[in-house]
Amino acid sequence: MNSYIEWVAGKRGKWVTLLVWVALAVVLNMTLPQANKQVDDRASNFVDMKPSSTAAVIVEREFPEEQGLPALIVWHKKQGLEEADLQSITELASLLTDSPLPDQSMDPPLHQLPLDILKQQVSEDGTTLIMPVFFHAEVDAKVLKLNLGEMEERMVSITGENPFEAEIESGSLSARVTGPVGILIDATQLFTSGDFSLTVATFLFVLIVLLLIYRSPLLAVIPLIGVAFAYSILSPVLAG
Repeated sequence: MNSYIEWVAGKRGKWVTLLVWVALAVVLNMTLPQANKQVDDRASNFVDMKPSSTAAVIVEREFPEEQGLPALIVWHKKQGLEEADLQSITELASLLTDSPLPDQSMDPPLHQLPLDILKQQVSEDGTTLIMPVFFHAEVDAKVLKLNLGEMEERMVSITGENPFEAEIESGSLSARVTGPVGILIDATQLFTSGDFSLTVATFLFVLIVLLLIYRSPLLAVIPLIGVAFAYSILSPVLAG
């Protein structure tokens, strides 16, 4: 045992040990995915009686799985939607039908409806119209966000403005994405940013505690370096 400790922690052995850990971390991170990439944004974690689960049941009833995952595009104009606004919306619907988004599964053909019929789909106060766009159910939040970004670009090419960035009370045509797709994207962004903030806060807290204990910046940083090496090796091992 003493010979082993001397070999690992000796003048040469300590550098060999360090190089082995560095090489192991590099090889594993280059050949295996990270654990935080193995995320299923669609996984269900809710108890059946929770409001979230109740809402999911309603969504499933109104939008069957065969149609895909719905994104509800809410078009709004404070003074009321005008014919020019409806024309822009139907032009976008026509584009989505003729040239679907990469992961789009279905788009209700609003552009095929007569104007009088389309006006009947507008809210009673004439300010709001909901247009569903369906995506493949297996697509994750990041890909869905890219698809919606492309849809925004198409709308900008039609109107010259981006209604998805317009203020709701501005008086101009505005658009927001809700429904399962909008909720999935927002929830993923929320938890991703929260995870990063929690990691930074934990790192700073541990660093402060170690500084108070050791009273030396070098001694405080060494354990954190060890943790970083352990994480860099453990993460790809768990993911692999």
